[in-house]
Amino acid sequence: MPSRTVLLSVPSLLFGLLACQAPSPASGGDVLTERDQLYGGSVSDDPWSAPDTGASAVDEEGSGEEPEEPGGWVCQSSFRNGSELCDDESFDVPDDGTSTALICVTDLGGVGYVSSNTGPTMDDGVARCQGWEEDGEDCADHLDYIDRVDCHEEGAVFEVDLRPWAGETLWAGVHRQSDGSGHFTEVCIATWED
Repeated sequence: MPSRTVLLSVPSLLFGLLACQAPSPASGGDVLTERDQLYGGSVSDDPWSAPDTGASAVDEEGSGEEPEEPGGWVCQSSFRNGSELCDDESFDVPDDGTSTALICVTDLGGVGYVSSNTGPTMDDGVARCQGWEEDGEDCADHLDYIDRVDCHEEGAVFEVDLRPWAGETLWAGVHRQSDGSGHFTEVCIATWED
């Protein structure tokens, strides 16, 4: 004996099949129903043999969804070592895990870097890597590098993992190479923004 569930489903199935039948237009013309317009074609009298138009309500224009805009790197601060050996600036590491990168704005061969320290205080009261130069020293001998890159390609992006320093103040900058090349190189510290 069939179970009660099967007996109840047969009338429901028949009712569902009858409900799928689309009425033909009363005027006999090519009138499209709202359902026809939504799916991009006409509905067959026999829903089981209707051709697949490949259209879907989700694919139609006006679905209300905005196209996704890709994010990108945004420079927060930039530095350039003109005639001086080194230029740097402090910045606060994002505390929310936002990705950070050094970007070579120019391709003049200087060394872009992130460090946990900077040079001594200068005459204007600001501590920066040029302070070592004023003292006759090379900043490369004193910087506590977290990461550094050679800027030989304009627009090159080097992602730097600064998550261990989240919320802390670090320094980013640029200095010349040990052979004296790399002046006038511009570098920026950037964060990823959606």
